[in-house]
Order: sequence, then structure tokens, then C-alpha cells
Amino acid sequence: MSLREPSITVNVDITNPGQFFACCGLLELADRMWPGAEGWFENGRFHITCDGTLRQMVDALACSDITSSVGEEGLKRLGTLLSATKATLTADDERDKERLRALWQGESLLLGNPFNLALNWWRNETNERTGLKTWAAKQLILDIVRPLRSAVIANAPLAPTEDILQCAVAFDGSSLYFDSHAQSQSRAIDTGFSAYDLRAVIKEGPSTRPGLEFFAFIGMQRFRIPPRHSDGTFVYCAWRTPLPALVAALAATGFIRSPNDTCYQFRLLDRTKYMKAFLPATTMENHR
Repeated sequence: MSLREPSITVNVDITNPGQFFACCGLLELADRMWPGAEGWFENGRFHITCDGTLRQMVDALACSDITSSVGEEGLKRLGTLLSATKATLTADDERDKERLRALWQGESLLLGNPFNLALNWWRNETNERTGLKTWAAKQLILDIVRPLRSAVIANAPLAPTEDILQCAVAFDGSSLYFDSHAQSQSRAIDTGFSAYDLRAVIKEGPSTRPGLEFFAFIGMQRFRIPPRHSDGTFVYCAWRTPLPALVAALAATGFIRSPNDTCYQFRLLDRTKYMKAFLPATTMENHR
């Protein structure tokens, strides 16, 4: 327990992997705004001690753009070339397509001042997709993340700050599929599976929770959880001791443990060959 009263507290369902990573994202952003921030899980809540508030963090998000290393024009041009019929492309178009595709495969997003956070966790050092990437190969991640960020900013004043990860809103955009307790994911064309077949796995929920989706996307940059088993199971640990982001990232993987920490395991649902969704987590007993 921290000697300081927490200045940020959010409600969290720790069996929802998306909410776990969203808490990690909140700690990451708090540490970048107010160095020395510490966070911990306790009794269905995630606490952060820092020199500011969640409202101030959201206000900073509203003033901070998120951009791609490929550039606005580059992404627009690439989108046009990827959607064009091959027979309609000239030799110059083909060269331009390959050039932009190479830049895109090494793409990073930048969340600007005051955060100055580079995001590229969905690719490894050899530009291969990592295990937690959920969106399709030809989807532009900037087109997914920007509307989620805008929805967080627009809806934050409408609900108590402690419920920022719980609030679902009508959302005209694509989901990142991090919300393991959602019934359906964004648009019907994106679903990729039968909701009826999964009725016992995915709970009913009306719409997207942008706070969960956006902050989880942020959290997975530092808090990267590799698959632990050959069956693709992922394991994360909820730490109960106040820790700074750098140390908390180790605690999240279970690399360092306190006696009261609890670990959870979850898998990803294959919506299609390349599109995935988080499934709910279960508690692990005596994990080491």
C-alpha cells in the first residue's frame, strides 16, 4: 500500500485482459505526465499515485495528436494502392506501393506532447506480427486508434472518472477487440464468427468501450506479454504493491512476484485467419 492517497482510481474487472492492459496504459501515461507515478491493483480497482488527475490526463490527450511514421499522405496513397485492382496499376504505382508497404511494415505511431510515446508493439524486431495483434493485415491502425481516442475525450465528462474503462458508447468506428466481455465487435462485416456459436463465451454488451480499447492499446507498448505455452495461452499478473511503470512491467509478466499477487491466463479467439479477439481470463493457482 502506498503512503500517499491515490489521485487516480478506476474500477476494473481483472478477468478482462483488455481492462488489465488499459490499467497498464493509464499508468504509462501518468508516468509520462508526472514522473514517479506508481500503480497497483486492489479489491476490484486500479490505483495510481501521481501529481495529477484523470481529468487532466484526458485534457492532455485532447491536445496531443497521434500520428504515423508513414505520414498522412503516405497512408492515404497506400490505402488507395492496396484497394486498387492489380491490373489498373502502372509500373510507377507498383514501385510506389512496394516502397510505402515497406515503410508501413515498420510503422510506428507517435502520441505527441506531453506524452511523446512511440507505439509499435504489434510488430517485433523482424517486422513480424506479435501474438496480441488483433486487427487484419490491411487495416490501417491509425484509422482505428484515432476515433477511439476521440471517443475517450468526448465521453470522459459524461460519466464518473472511475468508470472510464466500463462505459460503453455508441461508436461509429472499428474495435480493437480487446474487450473480452463484449458480445459483438464493432461492425457486422468485421465480426468473423457467429455470435450465436459464442454465446456462452462472450457476454452480452451493447457497444464499444473506448476507454478500455484505447488505454489497452497504449499499455501494450511497455507491458508486452509473450505467449507462455505452445497453445497460445497468455499469462498476466495483477500486482498489489505500488510500483512505477518500469518495475510494474516486470511484475505484469510474473517475472517478479509478491506473495499476494494473482496471475491470470487467457487465449485469443480466431475470428478469421488473421483477425483475433481477446477471450476472458481465468485465475491461475500456484503460478510461478
